[in-house]
Amino acid sequence: MSSLPRGFADLAVGMEATTRRTFSMEDIAAFGKLAPDLAPVHFNPEFARELGYRDVLVFGWLAGAPFSGLLGMDLPGPHCVLHSVRINMAAPVYAGDTISYRAEVKHLSAATKTVVLDLVATREGNQEVVIRGQAQCGFPK
Repeated sequence: MSSLPRGFADLAVGMEATTRRTFSMEDIAAFGKLAPDLAPVHFNPEFARELGYRDVLVFGWLAGAPFSGLLGMDLPGPHCVLHSVRINMAAPVYAGDTISYRAEVKHLSAATKTVVLDLVATREGNQEVVIRGQAQCGFPK
């Protein structure tokens, strides 16, 4: 989907937008510094394996961050603002994983000019769902 401005009246239930992202150790380090969060499960492979993971984990907030760009630039787009978001981490995301993101319009309220979208992120390769969630965005009056 393109990054075209979109108004509330242009939206319909069932509309979708997608994007993808591959996470690197550089991404993890930058986010760890920004957060700041230096928990060893994100930086130390041996520590992560001791906890039962196959490698270091991508921060949950980092793994969910591409939804921000998807919502803000594509659907519903730059003419709305995020009111709330809920994401559930369904499976770990590891450095090197490529994740596909999808947002789908589930509900529209003309009275409040709000849109509810379902959010799903899957690991490319095996299509394992790694994040499920929902967002509500609104169009200023």
